[in-house]
This record gives sequence, C-alpha cells and structure tokens, in this order.
Amino acid sequence: MEDKFPMNLQFFAENPAAGADDASDTGAPDEVESKQAEGGSDNEQPKTFTQAEVDKMVQKRMARYDRDHQKEVESAKSEATKLAKMNKDQKKDYELQQAQQKAQDAEAQLARYQLRDTVRKQLVDGGFTPEESDIDLVVTADAETTKQNGDALLAMVERIRNDERQKTLSGSTPKVSGTQVKAPNAQEFMKYSYDQRVKLKQDNPALYSQLVQQTL
Repeated sequence: MEDKFPMNLQFFAENPAAGADDASDTGAPDEVESKQAEGGSDNEQPKTFTQAEVDKMVQKRMARYDRDHQKEVESAKSEATKLAKMNKDQKKDYELQQAQQKAQDAEAQLARYQLRDTVRKQLVDGGFTPEESDIDLVVTADAETTKQNGDALLAMVERIRNDERQKTLSGSTPKVSGTQVKAPNAQEFMKYSYDQRVKLKQDNPALYSQLVQQTL
C-alpha cells in the first residue's frame, strides 16, 4: 500500500497567466484539485495523495516555472553577452588608440631627428657650421618650413659676410658714435624677428645664449 501525504493544494495552484497553457495537462492532481474545490467544507480533512501524485504535481509546477521564466533568462543572457562584448570592444579600441599614439609619437621624434640631420647638412653645404642652438632655431615640425628657415639662415649669414668683406675692401672701420647700444631684455628678445635673432647671435653669442635660456 502506498503512503498518503496531506497536501496544501494552494501551493500547486495554476498561475492565472498560464492557465490556458496548463489546461491541456491532464492527470490526477488536477482532478483532485477540482473535486476538492467543488465540495469541500470547513470540517473536511485535508486530501491525501500518493508519492506518484505528489511527484507529478511537483514536476508540473517546475515545468510551469521554467516556462514562465525562460524568456527572462534568455533576455538576461542576451544583455550580459552584449555588455561583455561592448566592454571588450571598448578595451580593444583603447589599446589600439594607445598603440597608434605611441607610434605617432615615435614617428614624429624620428622625423625631427632626421630633420636636424638634414638641416645640419644643408647649413654645412651652404658654408656655415651650425651649433645645436642654431639648428633649434631652424627645425620645426614641418619639413618645408624647416628648409625655408635653413635657407633664411644661410641668406642672413651670407649678407653679414658680404658686409664684412665690403668693409674690409673699402678699408673703412666701423665708427663708434659714443652711444651705448642697449642690450635687449627677454621680453624684447621674444619679439625679435628671425633675422634679428640670427644677427644677435652673430654679434653677441653670449647674450644670445643668455636670452634663449631666459625665454625657455
């Protein structure tokens, strides 16, 4: 003889939202629930069920729970996958941007070194042996502008040389007017044109270096 268990059928009651789906399920538990609902009174004892009937009711309850929550589970999985993918893509984009920035910085630094070598050769070929500070005046981030600056420096050097040659050939010497030439300060030096800076460097290298350090 199978054991009987008193049960509270309310726990196994159908979900109202899923009633249409569960209506097709047949078996003893539903019939027992209906019978108890029809004629039960306050004095009646709780209905008892066999182990097989209990197992069947539990299985139906679990199946109904899985069916009701399957859509929520799938939606949560889809969202989690989407977020994980977004985070991975963002991390990949960030790493790519960092790598590109490093490559650009390295390329710019290499280009500047190459420009310095090019400028040095340009000036030497033009008959002027530059110092590092001279090259600093000429080199920019743009190759074309750098070349133009180099040409301007060579032209300035050539004009100064021509002036000195003319003075030597004419046998004249510079006259001292007795008026002391005032040395520029850092603010005035910053307003100097390129040609003025080159001339100051030629005339007074020590003052030029001092002013350059003050404006750094």
